[in-house]
Amino acid sequence: MTQLDDVIAHADAPGGNPDATEGPVEPGLDPASGAGWLTPADVHNKVFATVRFREGYDLGEVDTFLYEVETTLTRVLRDNAALRARLESSRHGTGTAGDSASRIVALAQQTADRAIEEAHQQAREIIAVARDRADVVRREALDYGGRLRETLESQIDQLRGLLVEIDEREESY
Repeated sequence: MTQLDDVIAHADAPGGNPDATEGPVEPGLDPASGAGWLTPADVHNKVFATVRFREGYDLGEVDTFLYEVETTLTRVLRDNAALRARLESSRHGTGTAGDSASRIVALAQQTADRAIEEAHQQAREIIAVARDRADVVRREALDYGGRLRETLESQIDQLRGLLVEIDEREESY
């Protein structure tokens, strides 16, 4: 068992609280192994002597720093415990790495198949919208062409009428 395992075992003390200790503990020592590991409880319970007649540290700054150290250490221990639990559960899992790879490939294939089907569906929808729009544009173009033709035929008829009138006036001169 490594020193890290010792710390994690201590972090998993009764109640799952990494700050929990059983009775008085010498600061800096892990109660489970006696190793020189600092625990969150050690940091939390640390008391500094005050200095009255000479220069010393600002107690507020020391307390703030110790709180930060305690919080960080607690988080690290919890994260390590969670990672170890995940590692153990993956070691005792139902399949081998090959099984996991097969499941991953199958899942990837299903995802790819779904993506391809969605792309085909989107393509069909885009084509349908484009055909509808093309039909609308075609009808509008035919309508416009028909109106333009009627307008031009009307203008041609007017011009023919003017030509006939011009011819009649020329003959009368």
